[in-house]
Amino acid sequence: MVGLRGGPDLGDIDGDDGSPGFLASHRRGWVGPLVVAALVSLVAIGLYVLLSGGEDAPPAAQEKPVTPISPTSPAVGSATPATSNPDAATGLALVDGTYRCYRADGADLRLLAALPNKFVVARASGSYLWDDQQGTYSITKNSLSTDTVIFTDIQFTGGPLKDVKALFVDRVRDGDAGKDAGFLTFKDGSNRWCAIN
Repeated sequence: MVGLRGGPDLGDIDGDDGSPGFLASHRRGWVGPLVVAALVSLVAIGLYVLLSGGEDAPPAAQEKPVTPISPTSPAVGSATPATSNPDAATGLALVDGTYRCYRADGADLRLLAALPNKFVVARASGSYLWDDQQGTYSITKNSLSTDTVIFTDIQFTGGPLKDVKALFVDRVRDGDAGKDAGFLTFKDGSNRWCAIN
């Protein structure tokens, strides 16, 4: 049977010439249904993450206490250590160091421009500098984390980013010189994100 555009009708089980149709040739295989199931699962997980935004943390999630820093702290502006803060790999801190910040197009997250803002996280957990102004944050490990990719929900509790929420993704030992690589996306509608290593 021929479809409206002259091509084969994909619903045919048997072709006009008696040969098996498109669906009949894949009817007994296991690869097709497996691929469909995997794609449906990935889409469902992606939609869940997108829609939930990670705001509903599990009740057993741990929060790291805030340790204030000053702009003259040795952790800020000193030579960078050979490894990242080990608390970052467990979801208890942001990766320490100086981040590069960008603005993206809201529709497709295409990079638009580098931002002049300076975001620095000290090795001491719970503190940051945004354009040389001190602030504090709390961090909660997200249940989607694995051993090598850590998802955390950030709530800036003080300083210039106070009351802004963000999602931080840490790729453990996947950055420059074996350090952790990570990025922070702000959930304030600004389409800003910052990356390190």
